[in-house]
Amino acid sequence: MIFESIRASMLSRLRLQNMAKQVRSESTAQDPAGRQRELMAKGLPKKKPILGVKQILLVASGKGGVGKTTTSVNLAVALKTLSPHREIGLLDADVFGPSVPLMMNLQSESPLLTEGLYGSNKKMN
Repeated sequence: MIFESIRASMLSRLRLQNMAKQVRSESTAQDPAGRQRELMAKGLPKKKPILGVKQILLVASGKGGVGKTTTSVNLAVALKTLSPHREIGLLDADVFGPSVPLMMNLQSESPLLTEGLYGSNKKMN
């Protein structure tokens, strides 16, 4: 095991420098399978309900510029077209500058109310 190899190397160097009177070492590293078992045992995070929201659809990617916002806007428009009686919400959580208002031609609109989101009714800035 790599830990034992590193430990042995450190001990031999300390002995050469006459510093090793009593050395105790332990590994805090975990094998990947053990870490995975630990994470799986915790389970999924607990859901926090959003008042009035029945379904959530998430569009995400670790890479930028792949069309997440375009896909999200098109999905929102398609869902509203298919079910005009339903309310469809679209949240752009892009920290570098949300582009949904531009794509939906909503730049001049006033801020939305967060009513229903965790019981808040404050205006968003």
